[in-house]
Amino acid sequence: MRINKNGSRLRVNRKPAEEFNPMESVANLVDVMLVFACGLIIALIAAWNVDVAKTPYRVSDVKDTEQQEEVSPEDLEEMGSVYKDPATGKLYIIEDEP
Repeated sequence: MRINKNGSRLRVNRKPAEEFNPMESVANLVDVMLVFACGLIIALIAAWNVDVAKTPYRVSDVKDTEQQEEVSPEDLEEMGSVYKDPATGKLYIIEDEP
């Protein structure tokens, strides 16, 4: 503040204010939120002893709606063998090694 010589008024010198961008703080909050979410996922996996490498997955039945053309067995190449477990009904594919 500066006192004006001509009177007793106080005059406030303000520097030109820098422009304030409110979106800068939002970007920082998004970064913090992403780090927190990743840390929470890792903590849950560690706490529940989840084996990520051996997580089972399901294959849904695929229904082919297009009409397929007839193929003779001579046109096909044998790539491996399929075995069915009679107890569970699951199919296992054994591929031949080259």
